Amino acid sequence: MTPAEQMHAQMLAQLGLTEDQFKAMDPAAQQNIEDKIREMIKQQVETSTDKRTGMITDKSA
Repeated sequence: MTPAEQMHAQMLAQLGLTEDQFKAMDPAAQQNIEDKIREMIKQQVETSTDKRTGMITDKSA
C-alpha cells in the first residue's frame, strides 16, 4: 500500500468503514465520505505544529 492508500484506509477505519464497504457504496455516498476524509486531513494539518509551505494543496483544479 502506498502512504496515501494507508492514510485513506486509516481514515475509513476512523469512520467505522472498511475499504470493501467504501467500494460497495454508490458514487454519491463515496463522494460524501471523501469529503469527510478531506476535512479530517485538513483539520489534522491545521492543528499540526508542522507548518511547512505546501502541506495543503488543492489538486482538484
